[in-house]
Amino acid sequence: MKPHFIGIGAQKTASTWLYIILNQHPQVWMPPAKELHFFDIDGKTSLFQNILFRKKRYQRSLTSIQFAPKKSFTWYLRYVFGKRNIQNYRYLFKPSKGQLSGEITPAYAILSEEKIEEISRHFPHLKIIYTLRNPLWRDWSAFSMFLKRKQLTIDQISEQRVYKVLKKRSKHSKYIESITRWESYFPKDQIFIGFYDEIQQNPKQFLNRLFDFLGVDQFQEIAFNQSLSKKVNRSIHKEVPTNVIQLIAKIEYENIQQVHTYFKNDYTAAWLQEAEEILS
Repeated sequence: MKPHFIGIGAQKTASTWLYIILNQHPQVWMPPAKELHFFDIDGKTSLFQNILFRKKRYQRSLTSIQFAPKKSFTWYLRYVFGKRNIQNYRYLFKPSKGQLSGEITPAYAILSEEKIEEISRHFPHLKIIYTLRNPLWRDWSAFSMFLKRKQLTIDQISEQRVYKVLKKRSKHSKYIESITRWESYFPKDQIFIGFYDEIQQNPKQFLNRLFDFLGVDQFQEIAFNQSLSKKVNRSIHKEVPTNVIQLIAKIEYENIQQVHTYFKNDYTAAWLQEAEEILS
């Protein structure tokens, strides 16, 4: 088997919501685990070995096996303990006849050219899904998750550390750099660019565009109505400290300018205007 599509991110752009929607579509098969992290972990050892010796941040993938339904248990065994090679990766996709299959791992957006070339070599007809969000709020959402996981409040860390954490996470907002790398190995008509703003404002329109891109039937209101309004992995939103949002705006202003120059649409225009208002 093989994946027909992959969602590459960006992080904090409703990827879990998208996984839930696609998982409900009768013409789409999705893996039991949302994020496979096959291409962004170095080496060819199993996920279990990576977690045990080097990559403890992926331990949630291992603990999820205890919640796996019986019908998925064999799949999880291969996923967690199988060697990370292309043959085993192919075995992770089990669509029925007439179904497409794919996965969503937001970390893929910032893969190296070497990794993207590897993907294109094995799956040249793969379709790529990439959703973008205003970097101001994508970065803040990522920072909020950092605080939550560390069980910290923003008052407990120094301004220097705030800057360091924000700067590190801002690499996931470098959309044009990511698009340029992926377009070097996949034609534009195999890459779907969506916007978080559209998901918020008109999710049906967003999904219909996506389903057309994938070549599956369009949105059926009865089947998806409840999932459309469901927000997942949403951090508790408190008022963002002025100094923090100003710092994010300083970090991201030139990047937002670059994104707007590339897309020149209403969404990116609003991003740029918001950044300018914050900085002024």
